[in-house]
Amino acid sequence: MVTHNLPLQGLANGVMARLIRYSREYVVLERLDNRKTVYLDRKLFTNGQRYWHQFPVVMSEAITVHKSQGMTFDGVVVVTEGMNRWSAFPGDITDR
Repeated sequence: MVTHNLPLQGLANGVMARLIRYSREYVVLERLDNRKTVYLDRKLFTNGQRYWHQFPVVMSEAITVHKSQGMTFDGVVVVTEGMNRWSAFPGDITDR
């Protein structure tokens, strides 16, 4: 998954892609939405104290809420950014 907006490559934060090839200088991705190939260089990152270069991508996996209903997981991360109502969560989220 792409982690930054990259308008020159036509990519937005959150775009899903398959890693095709990688090297120290670049990664090659195939977009899942349109199957186009994209080459990405390392980008400069900072935390305010240090600077480093890395590819603006992260490993990601997903499952739809419909497919997950009735399943049991050892651990789950639920990202609720932008959700302000509990009614937005289908089913029950429990701690067992």
